[in-house]
Amino acid sequence: MDPDDLTSRFLEQWPDKGWLGHTVVVAVSGGADSVALVRILEQIHSAQLSAGKGLVVAHLNHSLREDSKIEEQFVKELAGELGLQVEVGVVAPEVYHEVKREGIESIARKLRYDFLVQTARSYNARYLVTAHHRQDQVETALHHFLRGTGLRGLAGIRPYHTIDEGITLWRPLLNFDREEIRAYLATLGQEFREDLSNEDCTYTRNRLRHKTLPYLCREHGNKVEENILRLAEISQEYEDYVVCEANELFEKFQQNQRGFSVEKEAFLEFPPLLRKVALRRLWQERGWPQRAMTFEKWNELATLGEGEGDLNGNVSSTGAIDLPGGVRVEIKATELVFTRGS
Repeated sequence: MDPDDLTSRFLEQWPDKGWLGHTVVVAVSGGADSVALVRILEQIHSAQLSAGKGLVVAHLNHSLREDSKIEEQFVKELAGELGLQVEVGVVAPEVYHEVKREGIESIARKLRYDFLVQTARSYNARYLVTAHHRQDQVETALHHFLRGTGLRGLAGIRPYHTIDEGITLWRPLLNFDREEIRAYLATLGQEFREDLSNEDCTYTRNRLRHKTLPYLCREHGNKVEENILRLAEISQEYEDYVVCEANELFEKFQQNQRGFSVEKEAFLEFPPLLRKVALRRLWQERGWPQRAMTFEKWNELATLGEGEGDLNGNVSSTGAIDLPGGVRVEIKATELVFTRGS
């Protein structure tokens, strides 16, 4: 593999052509994908700017494995060899003591992104980049489908989005295969660390990678991954359109100290699908609990004010209902009021 060809493809996908004038924080675990990512970024910076300018390596030691300290040291040494700044965070082992094994993945993910955003803020970074690739996209879309999801989940991993005010999270390797990433490293003679926990099939993502996807490919042909990627791309397009349309309704919500309100007539002008999307954004903006809001609850919530029944089964166009997390909806004569108890 010609490293320059891979770098050219990489540059074509960057969302902002003026990115070299801004600080970039790159998440590096020590694995093949993130090591390749930092080598590509370092190559671009070295060619166009002074070495290391505006590029910061960030590594979070989750303290979940015996060799995590070795990985931490590897990342520090790699950053030093490349002349890059490095920020390292360490999670206290007791953080996971009360967590069931199946919940460790989600907690570790939250801790990792909290650390990365904090690092980006401290360096006034415009971009935060991670090394997710094509196979990660396939696994994510399939995982969401099996767990039960809508278009948003089928869309899988977004190439980029705003993760915090003024910070864009970007995943520039989403169109690259795991195999070509490793071939790139082999061409450079670059070492990396193998995470042995990636073989542990008690974790959902590993079961999908080592058991479910190979089975699907054996039984249904090698285009399974390609078809899942296409489904994710189509879902992203539809989701973007729906969100754009739903934003018109969201703008009609009036914010107050305790929540939001919207005129019932304006709410009912939009189809139920757009009402649900606008309501989900309302929950997100307010930080209200979304996981407890089931598919059925969102559907019933979208019919509020129609006079055909509420979440308690009462046929009425007025009243009040209580939702998970202390959220309360008052259905008044001319408006809907959404609040959450303190």
